[in-house]
Amino acid sequence: MNARPRQSAARRRTAVAALALLSLITGYISYLHGFEVAILTGNPRMVAYWLPLVPDLMIVTSSMTLLEARAENLGRPVMAMVALVAGIGWTVAQNVAAGLHDSPGNALISAGGPFGFGGAFGVLAWEFPADPEGRQQRGGGSTGGPD
Repeated sequence: MNARPRQSAARRRTAVAALALLSLITGYISYLHGFEVAILTGNPRMVAYWLPLVPDLMIVTSSMTLLEARAENLGRPVMAMVALVAGIGWTVAQNVAAGLHDSPGNALISAGGPFGFGGAFGVLAWEFPADPEGRQQRGGGSTGGPD
């Protein structure tokens, strides 16, 4: 028997759809801010097109690694944690830098996107149990095969 109550399919779909929409919005804004900072700091246009994607992809790949490690009861991989913190710091910094040339208030507002996404992603991660079928992945227990 699972310790957590089963989540309704409609609630899961709504949560995933909301996170997907939030990802698109904050990702687009973050990309534009990163592009603007890259151009303003004198990077070639080709670098400016690609550079804003780096911190967001660091966040996504390290988050996926951490979620997989959680599902397998492997603890938190150190490099995934380092990459996650570095990616978050980088994306917040480029968003703040993009807003700073207007005003300190705009810099603060510009930092809100990455924090909003991070918070929503963290909440959604708790919506999905590490092991939805209630089996143990490591250290014995059922393998998930037929009983």
